[in-house]
Amino acid sequence: MFTLIVLAALAQPPAAEVSPAVGLPPVQGLASIDAKGKLTLWRVTPGCFGMAIQEVPLAPSEKRDKDEAAATAKVTNVMLTIVEVPSKNVEAYTVDGKKVAVDKLAELLAKERAVLFSVDGKKVDPFHLQLYKEGTIVLVPPANVWGMEFGQGGILAIPADATPPPPEIKPPPGGDRLPPLRIPLPGDKGEIRPKPPSPFFNSLALVSAPASADGEKKDDKADAPSPSSVAGILAVRDKLPRGSAPVVAEVEMKDGMIEVGRQVMRLVPRAEEVAVPTADGRVQKVVRTTTVQVVQIEKQAVEAKTLKAFTVTKDGKLEALDAEKLPDRLKKPTTVLLGDSADLDSHHLELIKPGTIYLSIPPQPPVPLPESRKPQ
Repeated sequence: MFTLIVLAALAQPPAAEVSPAVGLPPVQGLASIDAKGKLTLWRVTPGCFGMAIQEVPLAPSEKRDKDEAAATAKVTNVMLTIVEVPSKNVEAYTVDGKKVAVDKLAELLAKERAVLFSVDGKKVDPFHLQLYKEGTIVLVPPANVWGMEFGQGGILAIPADATPPPPEIKPPPGGDRLPPLRIPLPGDKGEIRPKPPSPFFNSLALVSAPASADGEKKDDKADAPSPSSVAGILAVRDKLPRGSAPVVAEVEMKDGMIEVGRQVMRLVPRAEEVAVPTADGRVQKVVRTTTVQVVQIEKQAVEAKTLKAFTVTKDGKLEALDAEKLPDRLKKPTTVLLGDSADLDSHHLELIKPGTIYLSIPPQPPVPLPESRKPQ
């Protein structure tokens, strides 16, 4: 499946006009800090198979009348990730770029609160934050808590104009042999220990929740349920957004066509020279080709008549926007929210500024693979 995704990404036609990368967008979730300074993050993402919410036609039934329309089932496929980490290890700031001190953050997150998360361990580009309400909190936890130490899908995510230097492996002083790989442990006497599994695999579970990031033992007598327990999950179930999240984009309307600056991720092959240890412990330089994931803004044209337009109300709902007013609202480059459905979970809008335009654009058909790139 991953091979097909890579081939499809490489088969995409070159963009007519591409601007520099703006980084990965944030995701919305819940956060709270307890009396001991433990920060708990809740995040819902689409499941591994298909869209987050989809209509599934039911199989034909002998009990159904021939003239009766086939019934469908609404299936929601999501993955809940829970992270518990000391609050001092997470950077926090508001959408205007002002840093939030640890003690102030503890006050703001004394109860569960909707916030934004950075998913790559980097500060979110201001482009993605311009439609969020004043005072919205943005948290930047370490990238590996989301399994992003190598990017989504195991692909390194780097800006389009940056190339990180290859990793350097230095031999020990006085020789060209490398010491065996080992992880120091308390009271270690030199034994070789296997490397612990990456947090990436933990985050793939239905619920990923370490007992405590700093090794602190849980208090079984605590009154509040553990965030990863069934009771803890049910307590926040109705507070988390579901379905595909909208994205921030810049659009402009001309002659019945809407020019959309859509964020795309492209896979680009890159050759690099690296030093690797050989079987006999020596160091050898080799050239290898890796695939890097770059984030760009690509301009695409969409017919205005194929989409639906809304504005966000004060209570976080969608209100239909008169089609006749749309050309005037979008006659200049305008920052809006883009989504693929008019049936958007209202939780996605609770942090959005009232008056923001939301455009529902139907999903575009997939681009067929060229004959030369089809798998044999």
